[in-house]
Amino acid sequence: ITIGTNTFSGNGDDERFTGVVANDLEKLVTNVNANRRFCSINAAIASSFTANTHVITTSAANYPEAVVINKSVDIRGATYGIPVNTRTHAAATESYVVGPAAGSAFTLGAGAGGTSIRGFSVGSVLNNGYRGVDMTHTLTGVTISENLFNGFTPGLAVSLAAGASNNTVSENDITNAY
Repeated sequence: ITIGTNTFSGNGDDERFTGVVANDLEKLVTNVNANRRFCSINAAIASSFTANTHVITTSAANYPEAVVINKSVDIRGATYGIPVNTRTHAAATESYVVGPAAGSAFTLGAGAGGTSIRGFSVGSVLNNGYRGVDMTHTLTGVTISENLFNGFTPGLAVSLAAGASNNTVSENDITNAY
């Protein structure tokens, strides 16, 4: 069934088939490798079309979701590759992931070793979130870079699991968080 620009089918994927992002109100998450578009970051990750090592890109928009990552994916915000010192948290040019007040914006679970999260603005509802990125399993090869974190007091902007090794946390700007 098609309603507007959204196509719903029995494949279980929250997919959308649009050619162009019309404005900031239309979120577009794309699995570059599978050439598939989705309505949320979680839908892109959970899709049967998304495999380990796939690249997922996001348009500049607000993403009010608790992103759960259980695959080794490369997730790129709209400001991927742009230095944090030239950006503004939650600006219209950002992919702004707004995590829940009592949870994490990004959770790295089992299977997420090798994941990359780059080029996002990350905040929480009411600016009192639990974690910006929370690694809940012992993982290796994770990269968290080029992100703006704000509003995780009394929580942590980035939390790595005990025993995690060979992970990279660099070139992030962390404000109002530990």
